[in-house]
Amino acid sequence: MQRFKSILFSPLGRHDNPAALRRVVDLAQRNHATITLFSAAAEPPKARRFLRHRDIVDHLAAADRGEEQHRLSRLASQCGADGADIVIEPGNTALTLIMRVLTAGHDLVVVTTDDDREDNATIKRLLRKCPCPVWVVRPTRARKLRVLAAVDPDPDEAELNRAILELAASTVDLYGGELHVAHAFELFAEHLMRSPRYGAMSDAEIDGLRDEERADRYRDLMHLLAPSQSAGAHWQIHVVQGSAPR
Repeated sequence: MQRFKSILFSPLGRHDNPAALRRVVDLAQRNHATITLFSAAAEPPKARRFLRHRDIVDHLAAADRGEEQHRLSRLASQCGADGADIVIEPGNTALTLIMRVLTAGHDLVVVTTDDDREDNATIKRLLRKCPCPVWVVRPTRARKLRVLAAVDPDPDEAELNRAILELAASTVDLYGGELHVAHAFELFAEHLMRSPRYGAMSDAEIDGLRDEERADRYRDLMHLLAPSQSAGAHWQIHVVQGSAPR
């Protein structure tokens, strides 16, 4: 995977994830890439200037930043001979990460999480808005790595699909595990077809149309995978009915 040259690593969770850090370091060494450790420091509310004790609020903010500095410094010491840069910026985590990618040109964001609600909201925003790939490392007891590549075999998405499959396959090649390629589809206006108001077709006829749609999508997916057929002979293929975001 000679692709990433500037990795931005942000440990969102409160607990260390040594396995994730080892993978980031390994990936950086394989790609001759740099590592930047990033944290978004809590920002005191603007209303603090109206408080009598705003100096205490500022002191607490500085203490929080100092703790993050200590934490990232400890992680940087584990990043091998080349070490890592440390960046701490005030503000919303997702927004500051995205702005950092835009201003510094990072080509991969890696985040770890303890799976609390705040982390999940940040991750959803990153996955939707971040201009570069985002690798989310969650706590798991799984012994085998499972990589899911979600694609849309629309010709207009060919370039994005190739990038997704390349990254997924390279990850499995590096670390072993299973590669699953998935595509979700819906039969257009199925809910209207089944509505009594528009019920010109029987359920059996609608089921037949849905089966035809599934077959068409499967054929399109296999056509998309054809250039990688030899490498992906053991990939597990899934064509499932339902909304892709869900």
